[in-house]
Amino acid sequence: MVTVADRSFPAAYGLPDRWIWSDEFYVTANPYGVRINPVLNVDENSYDPTRIWPGQVARPMGRDHPVAWHHPYEKGRVFVTTLGHNGEMYRDPQYLAHLMGGIYWTATGRSAAR
Repeated sequence: MVTVADRSFPAAYGLPDRWIWSDEFYVTANPYGVRINPVLNVDENSYDPTRIWPGQVARPMGRDHPVAWHHPYEKGRVFVTTLGHNGEMYRDPQYLAHLMGGIYWTATGRSAAR
């Protein structure tokens, strides 16, 4: 279950507050302490975050487990989504709206008029 963390960000427009989405949910690290602004989180109560490839170990990230975020970088903008591992996902209108919203913000720095 993916949850919207920032309803005002274009990559969240049109998504329900709780979005049923099947994907690989990465456990990420932030070794340089970059301040990110989460757009989407994954609810770790909706799957087992320790169940991954045989022989590998994962620890849950907890309540704050971002799967899409944005942040400024030098004189530009960065949008990251970790969703979209299956080619079929690129036919899903909600996923495409998520992706295009992130691209729009990265290119313009603006939120689209709703």
